[in-house]
Amino acid sequence: THFPLAKAATRLGRFGEADDHISRHLQWQPGDVDGHHWRAYIHQLQGDHRRAEEDFSAAVRLGPTDTYLLSQ
Repeated sequence: THFPLAKAATRLGRFGEADDHISRHLQWQPGDVDGHHWRAYIHQLQGDHRRAEEDFSAAVRLGPTDTYLLSQ
């Protein structure tokens, strides 16, 4: 699966590779809120704020998955 590979590549600072993996993941699961959030994080780390905003917006539009955050 590509999501764990994207996380590992991000932690190693290999952002291009991480972007490739998470984008492949989202091709198969386009409604994955966490996937969009992670890709936004990768874009933010790369300094690509426009693409980060697009993915953060997609995550918000699709709906939060962490109900703990909603209760705060």
